[in-house]
Amino acid sequence: DVLRERLQRVMPRASKRIESAVMSLGRARKAMERLKQLYAGEGAQKPEDLVAALVGFRDDFIACVQDNSSSRDKVLTQVAPSVGRNRKRSSASAHGGVASDTGSTASSHEGGVGLRDRIVFSERG
Repeated sequence: DVLRERLQRVMPRASKRIESAVMSLGRARKAMERLKQLYAGEGAQKPEDLVAALVGFRDDFIACVQDNSSSRDKVLTQVAPSVGRNRKRSSASAHGGVASDTGSTASSHEGGVGLRDRIVFSERG
């Protein structure tokens, strides 16, 4: 009963977050289409056009991932706080006990290393 009550309280906010994530995904999809067109030679006047499209796609993709991961974490924590706490504890130990209080992104300060952090790490090495 307590879980059902929390779920009913959180659902309106969760549905807004889901809607926002879907819109972000739509932006990323449009950017990907633009990237494909530029790569195929349609509309690319200079190399800078392709670079700008790549950067735009990367930014949209990262925003989409952040929207999704932070929404999921918030909903999990609000619906079942024990699940959120356990997740944070286990993710800190899974990454060699490194404290995840950097606060650099929503996902890392919500608990553990997010996808954006993994993307940044993979770019560096």
